[in-house]
Amino acid sequence: YNITLYIGKYHCDTLPAACGTTPVVCLLEETWEKTNDSLFTIWVDHIKEVLCFFSNWLGNYPFASDGYKLIEAPYWGMEHQSAIAYGNKFKFNGAYPYCPFDFILFHETAHEWWGNAIGAARPQDFWIHESLATYSEVKFVRERCGTQAASKYLSYLKTRIRNRIPVYGKKRSKKPFIDNDIYFKGAWIWNTLWVLTNGTLDTILSQLYKHYQVSRITTQDLLYFISTRTDKNTRTILQGYITTNKPPIIKITCKNHQIHSLRVKRAPGYSKALKSAILSRFQNCDVCLAHFLLGKTICKD
Repeated sequence: YNITLYIGKYHCDTLPAACGTTPVVCLLEETWEKTNDSLFTIWVDHIKEVLCFFSNWLGNYPFASDGYKLIEAPYWGMEHQSAIAYGNKFKFNGAYPYCPFDFILFHETAHEWWGNAIGAARPQDFWIHESLATYSEVKFVRERCGTQAASKYLSYLKTRIRNRIPVYGKKRSKKPFIDNDIYFKGAWIWNTLWVLTNGTLDTILSQLYKHYQVSRITTQDLLYFISTRTDKNTRTILQGYITTNKPPIIKITCKNHQIHSLRVKRAPGYSKALKSAILSRFQNCDVCLAHFLLGKTICKD
């Protein structure tokens, strides 16, 4: 993971600067010869788009002195610092077809901020950078293509959640990647907090990044930081979601477009906090925004 070798006949091209970063792309010579010029131009523009997305949200690329490189590899991809392995063959297969983006380019680039600049102190903390990298995809789709597209992407991610063990805990200490919930469920947890905080979560995450930049953090560090930037409910909800495997059941009954009753079940230790946060966030039932919350949500008129 920390040391990787790329061996082959490579052709490297230095691209125009993008938001303070000068990308370098290294492809095998045979790939360069076969690549369609118009497709490559679109992909290069996408690289700039992705780099600027993270720079505008979190701050400049954190390893400017090392450089930012995408290097063709025979496997899908890996976030090697300053020399990202890329094997997605210019495919815009993320959020396809409603908001297509190059999934590997985006996700592995996200790890330069979430993962390499802010990394997990222990294996059980791996959920932090993987969930934030995946949530970044959701944020990118939402800002680029709108809330409806983000909702579709979240629906896709939900189909890949297994809920067998919590995303954080002792069982993750030896096998953090026993399933993909640290990616997909983690993204849903962050999106839930984005909804409940009325969008201020993204600012909090930017502050988190700047505070811990180029360091290792634990889940306890993260929970403490969240508690200093939000109310008590937000930390309680986050801690509840990451330490339990089954998401809550949220039942909302509406009358005259107003919330008449709200019940939260299967949320040990955080049901009251979640109920309070929902009632503070949702004023009426015209649109059941609770569908953006992680859990089994039932809305009735």
